[in-house]
Amino acid sequence: MSARSGGSLRRCALALAAFAACSPLRAQEGDEVKAMTTPESSLGAGIGYVSQDNTRFGQYSGLTKEGLYPLIDLDLRRRNDETGMWTILRGRNLGLESNELRWDQGRQGSWGYYLEYNQTPRYSQYTALTTLANPDSPNQVVNGVAAPYELELKTLRKNFNGGYEGRLSGNWTYALSFKNEDKDGRRLFGRSGATSFQEFLVDPVDYNTRQWEANASYTDQKWQMVVAYNGTSFSNYKTNLSVTGSTSVYTPIALPPDNASNQASVTGGYNFSDTTRATFKASYMNQTQTASFIDISSTGRTDLGGQVTTTFLQAGLQSRPVKDLTLIANVRYENREDKTPVVDYFNFTTTSTATGENEPRSIKTLNGKLEALYRMAMGWTAVGGIEFDDKKRNTSSVRVVSFRDTTDETTLRAELRRSMSQAVNGSIAYIYSNRGGSDWQQTVITNGTTGSNLVAPIHLADRERNMLRGKLGWAASEKLDLNFVADYAKDEYGGRPLGVSEGTATHFAVDAGLRVSDIWTGTAWLSTDDSRTTLNSCENASSVGVCPGSAADPMWTAKWRTSSFAMGAGLRGKPRSALEIGIDMQYVEDAGKFEQGPLDPSTTPLPDTKTKRGTIKLYAKQTVDKKFSYRAQYTYDHFFSNDWQWTTWRYGDGTTILTNPDQKVHFIAVQLQYGF
Repeated sequence: MSARSGGSLRRCALALAAFAACSPLRAQEGDEVKAMTTPESSLGAGIGYVSQDNTRFGQYSGLTKEGLYPLIDLDLRRRNDETGMWTILRGRNLGLESNELRWDQGRQGSWGYYLEYNQTPRYSQYTALTTLANPDSPNQVVNGVAAPYELELKTLRKNFNGGYEGRLSGNWTYALSFKNEDKDGRRLFGRSGATSFQEFLVDPVDYNTRQWEANASYTDQKWQMVVAYNGTSFSNYKTNLSVTGSTSVYTPIALPPDNASNQASVTGGYNFSDTTRATFKASYMNQTQTASFIDISSTGRTDLGGQVTTTFLQAGLQSRPVKDLTLIANVRYENREDKTPVVDYFNFTTTSTATGENEPRSIKTLNGKLEALYRMAMGWTAVGGIEFDDKKRNTSSVRVVSFRDTTDETTLRAELRRSMSQAVNGSIAYIYSNRGGSDWQQTVITNGTTGSNLVAPIHLADRERNMLRGKLGWAASEKLDLNFVADYAKDEYGGRPLGVSEGTATHFAVDAGLRVSDIWTGTAWLSTDDSRTTLNSCENASSVGVCPGSAADPMWTAKWRTSSFAMGAGLRGKPRSALEIGIDMQYVEDAGKFEQGPLDPSTTPLPDTKTKRGTIKLYAKQTVDKKFSYRAQYTYDHFFSNDWQWTTWRYGDGTTILTNPDQKVHFIAVQLQYGF
């Protein structure tokens, strides 16, 4: 025993005699307080190896090329005991394209600020085999190089963020923040050629987005309120794309234009009592798009003059008037008003369904909900609710498909919950909704006559929905927990003979948590989803809305089915005090199936699609002493997809798209960590 530890024991004995305060529990609490007030810092450095080139495994991390990568992490924490000021510097993946670095400094409950830089790549899953010249330029040349080459499609986001928060007098606090994002790279693009074939192009991304926010918050026992201002601006430094090397007349091509927005809002709540609380929100936003046109407009306008204003109001009330009854009421109103001037930009009729005018998109939404929750005997709880949603939209004088000004939807919900025992609880809910609306408007073509009125857009069509949902939680033992969820929904559409007629969706999931021993814990989960949609259509409808349905021009049905299956498992353990190990496994499969009929015998039906991905991760962490530890990781990732939509496609200029359908990647990493 050291002299120092002996002195500690003597001091403890004196304290015990005076205050009876020297217990192992107090010592443990003292260690926890010390860990919080004297935090540890760490530095990690290592190396990782990727076994082969890929476009999926490293899509958002930058681990896309075979080879070695540096792995550097930093967590530096310091506290000034005299002032109580914290200083934190954290870095993650500092050797990769996807990296983060953040600096925090402040005094808890008083003030604080942060500065942060991070960047995220996004590699396209597709690679172009093309002869396009100058892909990074706003001046591209179709077939500008002699031999086809592989062109990588990728964007990179670089973010710089900063913020400050502090306390005003009384119960007021405030916060300021700013974010600047630069995004550059290449994105898949194209255009129609003079002879109606497609030409491959690249969108030369060169964007800047800025966001800023200022808010003030007030909090006391009754009131909670936040007054805020938010602003955004978007700039595209490459406003248009000029193309040469073909006879197409479509050049230059406008790229995404500059735009901006400003929003003011107030959000809050008021506690009338311990059992009654009200919430509210009001906001007003103004969005503008006034970037200059890339070419001279025959209308005399130099820009779109785009302006959209949005007014949002919300109020809610939650109350427990009696012990076993809770009532919740909420109402929301949103008015999105498109004030952009309507102008005929073509100055001549191009087709029977296009006037050349831009179409403003205004919509008013009124939504209300009332819900009651009642606790009954024997552990039962009943929940009932009603919700309505009313939308009113604008329309143009000439439209391709049917349209209605308003839609209204009413939803009823009933649910029963019960805690059947300390180990089992569950619920079952039934949800019914019905959507209708105003009378359908007749479509009109540019010569003033009636157009086809057979198709109802899916978001406007009459719809009746029935949904059943069940949940079950079971603590099977002290070591095993199970949770089950199952949903079933059926939609039926009406109002028009063509378009979507029905759809169904099912979902089932189960997850488990297992405590094998004090050393080992495990998790496992499984889920399935299945969605089916039926669409009725015909090849040619007459201008007055007649679908022939003859042998030469038949009506036909398209049935689209998507299904997914996913499962995973994980195991964590600490077989020795200095060793931690773990394994995670995951498998996902998505499938799409097309069923069409009757088809012309000469027509080839669309093939099915399927995507599969399996991942295995293993890691181990060995602690050498209080300062040193090392971590090893192995990952196997296998991706497969029969992406036939691109494999059979060839651009008119000869460009093809490589889908990289089968990718197997091994990733091995070792990192040494030093604590100080």
